[in-house]
Amino acid sequence: MFVAFLLIGLTVGLIVLFFFVFWYLGSINLAPEERSDTAIFSEQCGGQFDSFNLTIPFVRFAVYKTFVVAAYGRTIYLLPFSNVQEIIIQRHFISRGIHFKHNKADVPKSFIIWSKNTRKLTEVLNSTGIKVKGN
Repeated sequence: MFVAFLLIGLTVGLIVLFFFVFWYLGSINLAPEERSDTAIFSEQCGGQFDSFNLTIPFVRFAVYKTFVVAAYGRTIYLLPFSNVQEIIIQRHFISRGIHFKHNKADVPKSFIIWSKNTRKLTEVLNSTGIKVKGN
């Protein structure tokens, strides 16, 4: 009986570890556009992409001179500033998210970043010429 519980516990632990490694390590993949550029700002954070929500540290978010990138697992979203219509800091249940409103078809309409350092990220985005609205 004890051996059965031990095997079940180990199996569940290995499955959890596999998913953690998959989501975390997958987020470090780079888009081709990133390989020839240097990020102005980059962090492991959380994010919401339509109804799919990931907590810190499973999303890699990076700001470049002309675009931003969010990556998790095997998914990479590249959003050029030319497609950004508005960036708003919105208060959610227990945190503040940076909501990117855009018109790029292959990026989820709901594109929210849960940054660990909202103030720094806002300053970086403002320095690129993109104004962030909100508190």
